[in-house]
This record gives sequence, C-alpha cells and structure tokens, in this order.
Amino acid sequence: MISSSSFGSSSSSTGSNHNSTASSSHPSPNRYNYQQAIRDGAIRSMFMNYLNNNFGQEPLEFIDRLDMYRAMYRFVNNSLMKLNNNKAESNNHKLQQTVVKGSQKKSKRAWLFSDSSVFINQHDINTRQSIQKSITEVVITHPNMESIIKILFKQVIDIFTFGLANLSQNYTVSAPSLHAFVELFYLVKKNDLLVAGQEEQMTEIINRCKPLEKYADDMSKQILRDDHPHDTMLNDTTSPQASTNDLRTPIMLSEIFRKLHPVHLLIHYASGVHYDLALEFHSFVINNRNEFEQHIEKRGKDFKESLLLNRTGLDLQESDLRNPKFKERHIHLGYALEEDSEHWEQLALDSSEDVGLQCYISKKKYVLDPSRNFKGMKLVKMVIDFKFPLEDVWSVYWSGDDHKILDSQAFTENYCVHYQPPSKNKVSEDGSHRFGFVLGRSIINTNVPVLQKRCFNYSMTTIRDVGPNGCDTIMNLGHSVNPDVVDDILEGHLSEEDRQKHKKYILTTGLFYHIFIRVGNNHTKYVHICYLDMDIPFLSGKLFRNIWKRRAKLYRKTYMDLLNGKTDNGKKSVNANELTDSLLFKKPMDDQFVEPTWYNDFKNGVERFYDIENYNVKLTPELQQSLEEITRADQE
Repeated sequence: MISSSSFGSSSSSTGSNHNSTASSSHPSPNRYNYQQAIRDGAIRSMFMNYLNNNFGQEPLEFIDRLDMYRAMYRFVNNSLMKLNNNKAESNNHKLQQTVVKGSQKKSKRAWLFSDSSVFINQHDINTRQSIQKSITEVVITHPNMESIIKILFKQVIDIFTFGLANLSQNYTVSAPSLHAFVELFYLVKKNDLLVAGQEEQMTEIINRCKPLEKYADDMSKQILRDDHPHDTMLNDTTSPQASTNDLRTPIMLSEIFRKLHPVHLLIHYASGVHYDLALEFHSFVINNRNEFEQHIEKRGKDFKESLLLNRTGLDLQESDLRNPKFKERHIHLGYALEEDSEHWEQLALDSSEDVGLQCYISKKKYVLDPSRNFKGMKLVKMVIDFKFPLEDVWSVYWSGDDHKILDSQAFTENYCVHYQPPSKNKVSEDGSHRFGFVLGRSIINTNVPVLQKRCFNYSMTTIRDVGPNGCDTIMNLGHSVNPDVVDDILEGHLSEEDRQKHKKYILTTGLFYHIFIRVGNNHTKYVHICYLDMDIPFLSGKLFRNIWKRRAKLYRKTYMDLLNGKTDNGKKSVNANELTDSLLFKKPMDDQFVEPTWYNDFKNGVERFYDIENYNVKLTPELQQSLEEITRADQE
C-alpha cells in the first residue's frame, strides 16, 4: 500500500512553484481529514458553533438536510427491494400481464437504468441488470408510488430552495445538479405530482439563479410537450397495443424514482458545499486547536490515527491496479510522490554529462500486489531539469512517433485499445466520471537474453493543473489493470494469435507518473515516478539501483536529442501541428472539462469531489414509521 501520508509531510517540492510547509510536533490543520472528522458528533457540534459565530451554519445545515434525504431514499429503496424479494413470483406474473400483454418476448434492454461503471465482467453485468430490472418492476407495480414520489420530491425541492436562498455556489460547479433538478421538476409536473406551493418554489429558485432560467425554459418546452421522448421509451419494451396511459404512467414513475436518487441529483451541488466546508474546517482547527486536540486525545489513539492516516483517502491499494478509472486521490498521490522529501534516497551520479538529472529510490518497500510479491518493491524517481518551455517538453512526450523513440523499451510493441472520454451526464459517486482514460497494452523487452518479455496492461489519463498559486503542471499518470479487460476489447481488432500472445509473457503490475512543471518561460521540471513489478529473480538492491540510473541517463540523453532536433538546439519552438497523438497521451487532457485545482486542494488537504453516501444518518422514529406505512406491501 502507498499513501500520500508517507510522502511530503516535511518536504520541499522538486518544482520551484510548489511550496511545502515544515512539520511540527502536532499535525498541521490541513492534515486532519475533514470528511472523517465531521462524522464525529462532538467535532461536528464544535464546527457548527464555529460556523454560526463567524459565517453562519447554513452550509452544514444544508449537508444535514441532504443526509436526511439520502437516508429517506435509501429506506424507501431498501423497502422496495424487500418487497421484491417477498413477492417476486407474483410481481413478475403481474408485470407480464400488465406490460407485455401477450408478447412472448421481452427485450433485454427493458427498464435497465444507466450505470457509470465500465468494464465489468458479464456475470456482474447480468447480476446488476437482474437487480435493476427487479426493482423497476416493483416500482411500476407499487400502488403507492405516486405518494412515495411526492414525499421524496418535497424534500428535494426544499433542499434546493434552502441552498439557493442561503448558500453562495459557483454555478459552473453546481450546474449538473441544478440541471438534473430542473428536468426532474418538469417530469413531476408532467405527471401531475406537484403539490400546492411547489410551482412558486420553482419560480423562486429560478429567480435566485438567473443562469438557470434559459435551461429551465428549454426543459419546460421539451418535457411538457405531448411527444416528449421519455414516452418513446415504451417502444423498446412493449407492443403498440400496450402503449396506453395505464402503462405509460407507471413506467414514467419508475423513471422519476430513478432520477430522485441522491447521487444522480445532488452530488455536484453537495460536493461544492463540502469543498467550501473543508477549506473552512482548517481555519476552525486553527482557531479551536486546544479544544479540538483535547477532544481527539480523549477519544484515544485509534481515533486520532483514523483522522490522520485516512485524512483524504489517498491510499493506493491492490484494487487500484485492477480498476481502469481514476480519482482525485491518484492525482494527489502524484504530487506527494513528486516532492523531495526525506522518504527518498538520492542516488549518486558520477558523470559530468548528467548535469540536470537526479535519481531517487524510496527508502522503504511497498506491496501493491501481495498475490505476486509479498516482499514488496521500492519506488524510483528521476528528475530532469530542461531549459526548454513546458510546451516543447510536453510535445515531444505526447508525440506518438517520438515517444516510441524516447521509451523504446516499453512502446516499441504497444496497443492503445480503447479511449473512454469523461462524462458530464453519467455521474459516479467517486468523481471518476470526470477523467477520460486510455486502455493499452505494452510488451516490454527486458534486454536480458535469458528473460522473457513482460506484458503491461495499463490504464492512463492526463490532466492540466493551473492553480492560483502559480502552479502550471501537466500530469500523465497510469497503473496496471486486469488483463482480461484489455483482452476483451482487443477481440475483433487483432488476430487471435496476436490477442493471446501476451499470455506467453510474464505479467507486469505497477504504476507510473510523468509530471511536467513550468518553472519559467524556458525552464521545465520533469519528474518521472514508477513502481513496476516485472517479476525479475535475483534482483539485488545494488543491481536495481544501477539499472535505474542507467535507464535515467539514457532517457535524459534521448529526450535532449529529440528536443534539440525539433527546436534546432533551442532556436525555435516544437511545431505541434506536425505531431500525432497516436498513443493518446494528450487526448484525456484535451477533453478535460473540470476546474483544475488539484495541487491547491492537495496542499490544503481537501478534495473537490466528496462521497455524499459517506454519512450514517438515522431517520426519526416518526418519519421511519410514516415511510414504513406508505411502502408496505399489503396496501393493494
């Protein structure tokens, strides 16, 4: 396991634009995990009092309202699933009579909800589809579904009314949630499920958020017209004879219930509020340090450790070497590894030709894949000081033809098999939908005659980070993935022999970072960090160091040769128009649509995206009883 808490705690960055804070006997305020801390009742109460005395407690009150709604939705959803388990045969029979009406064949696509997960095996897909279809069937046939939706929607519109009346939010950040709410509102209105006063609430919301006005007007015209496309979803699931109001209404209720999911509806809005609260939390710790630290000391060592070791969830575990998607913590870990901390050992270079090159090896070993290597391996890092603009250094890297020369050992035989763009529509709870990624496979030549080639199946992404503190960074990062994921995508694109060829080679797992930091107009700091378990026997510590130094020297020389050749020894800029992004290093960055604040967030110990499902709120007995009554199965 690798964690950013192991790196950069008392360091200076290898990039001049990145500044670090010296350590002290007590953890600095930005080393406490806001998300973990406010789950503690006493800390939450202290924080609420601090907000109330200084700014107002409305942001945390908004989160409390959201948590209560999440608990309500979860209770209803779980109740419907229990109902499905108890009455599966009866409901399936009723659904066939009501919906299929004599049709002998149901479409496999019937009532399947969209899902942001990608590249799961067929068994998982079938299981998810079965669960999704079952719960949808229960929603369609439940006699009180309209009342359930009215109860849930009242909470939703009250949350948005409260938020827009009391909170100052960046419209760009919260727009996806606001747009989802507007669409939901007009679906509810189309199905005559609004209650008294909600039209006026919607008018108030739009008046408070003028940028939302045009979108609301467009959605109103689109959804409220008779031929709204939501009605056409029946075409995939029913015969023309079944397209009646009796059928349309329950399926539309199912669609509305899906859109009421708190993650789909509120995660962008909530993450913006959490982000602001997380920044303010550090001021709270500074101003209430004695009281805060006395409380955590009373709670004991384990509680204190939980706030520090998992403060931003930056642990990189074995599961990260299987899943192709990326999260903020992967970027934050890159910044932590980039820093020149005491956790790195610098290797001596004895050649005068190696000016501007530093090599490092981590002082401790890390185990990322215990199924392959119980002893662990060390991370390695090279830092190259280029007297070239960031744009030139980056262009040579992303150019497919040049990269095959720069890293011929890994990219002579390479397959970029799939590009998954970022999504503004399909929302994931962890924020991974915001990062496009590339899946690929490299056959690595060890250059040792007695050793087999290695196969590295990888996922990678690239981000551009420009922060208010002068940070101007490009980060290309990646890690190994399950080879079956890549193999399935290659099917149909390569011959069976080429597709299966990797099975002859030894599997390699690991991670890599390539970080480009603008130091000046003609000065770029390049940092490369990697951890690759190539399963090479008898690899001693001294040999490992020599191999890394030799690779770093060759890499720098090749990079300089390419740069000098393309810039006429620095007299002109690299002509990017002549280059081709054939390996797709640049594509994820070109498609980036999120606000780049990762370095600033890393230094402040916060994340831009928070999991709103992370709080365990209990319903009041009265509310739980009310929901139990309305979701009961015996009210037909």
